[in-house]
Amino acid sequence: MKKILLTMSLLAVCVSVRATDVLKLSLDQATELALNENRTIKIAEKEIQRVDYARKQVQGGLFPSLSGSANYTRAIRKQEMMLNLGGGGGEVNTGDPFIDEIVNALMGALFGGMSDGPMPVGSDNTLTFGLTASLPLIAPGLWKSIQMSKTDMDIALEKSRSSRLTLTNEVKKAYIQALLAQESYKVLLQSWQLAEQNLENIRNMYNQGLVAEFDLIRADVQVRNMKPTLMMAGDGVALSLMMVRVLLSLPEEVALVLTDNLASFEDMILADEVPVIVSLDRNSDLVQLDLNLRKMNQQQDLIRTQSMPTLAAFANFSYTGMGDDGQKMYFSPPFMVGVQLNVPIFNGLSRVRQSQQMKIGIEQMEIQKDFFKDNLNVQARNTINQMTRTKEQIASNKESVRLAERGVEISQVRYKTGMGTILEMNDSDLALVQARMNYYQSLSDYLIAKSALHTLLGNDE
Repeated sequence: MKKILLTMSLLAVCVSVRATDVLKLSLDQATELALNENRTIKIAEKEIQRVDYARKQVQGGLFPSLSGSANYTRAIRKQEMMLNLGGGGGEVNTGDPFIDEIVNALMGALFGGMSDGPMPVGSDNTLTFGLTASLPLIAPGLWKSIQMSKTDMDIALEKSRSSRLTLTNEVKKAYIQALLAQESYKVLLQSWQLAEQNLENIRNMYNQGLVAEFDLIRADVQVRNMKPTLMMAGDGVALSLMMVRVLLSLPEEVALVLTDNLASFEDMILADEVPVIVSLDRNSDLVQLDLNLRKMNQQQDLIRTQSMPTLAAFANFSYTGMGDDGQKMYFSPPFMVGVQLNVPIFNGLSRVRQSQQMKIGIEQMEIQKDFFKDNLNVQARNTINQMTRTKEQIASNKESVRLAERGVEISQVRYKTGMGTILEMNDSDLALVQARMNYYQSLSDYLIAKSALHTLLGNDE
């Protein structure tokens, strides 16, 4: 239900963009838009379609195959055959005149008076139409290939899920960094405005002879020194928004406005429970390693099937016509069916060596998986420690902001009454800027670490 509402709100936002060229997005809306429009996700979806067609192609080997053919032959010179009727003279000579007469009479009746010498064979014109069908009955290699194609589909789906997880993490990180850049700019802008206000007050007091010229110079220099830093912070905001726009595949003419702010996440962060024990079973990289291991085992099984017999049924039907020029063609329709058994016997031990190579590759993959899993456990533990540490700092940093704001008020009162110095007031302003920066930095660090942990654990909810 939440995804449906988010999609509907995103659709409304996109409609408003077409009308105003201003896109206002929250963090959730930015993530949803990226998943719908990012080119990397579209490429992953196309890869799923490609692998699905490849899987269906392999499955097609289970069905009968049927092929047709047509052939016409014109005999420029017919093949000749030697017919030896015995005796070298065309008649049979057995030594018995009675038997010779009977045999020669029969030969004359049967062969029409043919004698020794070349005899043409065949006809001037031959026309043949044929159909050939085959069906695999026992095909272990084909069955194993179908299993491998299903594994390929699982790998493509997992890669697509990995792309979505990675993109979600990148969008959240870029969005939060953009919020941090905006908050940093606001903090510096407030500090600069406060410095200008102090400069104006000090100039009035200097004109009245209440403060020394050093205080006026010091306040003026502080305002001028803050201006380049403020401009750099503005460039940082533009660059961070550009990164968000690239991930969302937004055109440059669309103005992007982030509707969230870091302070709005404080209550959620403080109420959030940092996990103590995590499971890496859904980590996309580990899942892909498992799938690749499964595929390698299937490839080893496929190598073994090359030593197994195969059995296929076949059928041949042809419609053949033959005839000489000027004569009616004679057509005959022969039809044959049968089975063919193929039994591999010996191929120089090549399959054995190939199977041994694959076995070593599987062992290497298993070692790599264990090593990678250990690294992921360390990474997950460091991320959890960072979240715990940052969460504890948020409350402390917020209190520091309150105290720094109070310090600025006190320093200004002390300076106006002549009890404080310009250095005290400048120091309090700097402390307030640092306290606010630390506060917003701790909020962004927690949110980025939490997004990284979700990606690491493979949480795509």
